[in-house]
Amino acid sequence: MEFLRAGSNVMQTFTFSASEDNMESKWEDVNAAACDLAREVAGKGDALVAGGICQTSIYKYQKDEARI
Repeated sequence: MEFLRAGSNVMQTFTFSASEDNMESKWEDVNAAACDLAREVAGKGDALVAGGICQTSIYKYQKDEARI
């Protein structure tokens, strides 16, 4: 809300490090909650939402393009 009050028209999720590599089983919940909050705030001010997408080592180990 403070970013919106300060005049920002893009809300960011700040989820760059919220990956399976860093958070084990919590990463999906953390990302979903961050996106929900950013969308909620953005909707109050007609703003956009941007998400941080981090690098992943999943491909290095699993080679599963669909999962990545």
